[in-house]
Amino acid sequence: MDSDAIKLFWVLTAIGLSGGVIYTVIAIVNVVTRKLEGRTSLGLEPGDVEYLRERAEQVEVLEQRMAELETRVDFAERLLTAPRDPAGASPERDQAG
Repeated sequence: MDSDAIKLFWVLTAIGLSGGVIYTVIAIVNVVTRKLEGRTSLGLEPGDVEYLRERAEQVEVLEQRMAELETRVDFAERLLTAPRDPAGASPERDQAG
């Protein structure tokens, strides 16, 4: 009985290893065919990659513009919250008039 269990164990082990080898070979073949087709691991074509690079450059430009606008808004907020002369006269008006 023990020899039958050992034989069954080795048969099942051989089947499992064969399945693992077959799965690995299929995965490797898929990777190689994608590379030969010019696709990246994400399934993108070379034209898609160039498009994404252009979009990334556009995003960087927009980030710079956003930073400039934030600076302007901060400046405007400081001007609006600055204390004003209660009489409503500024030094420039007094000198001009």
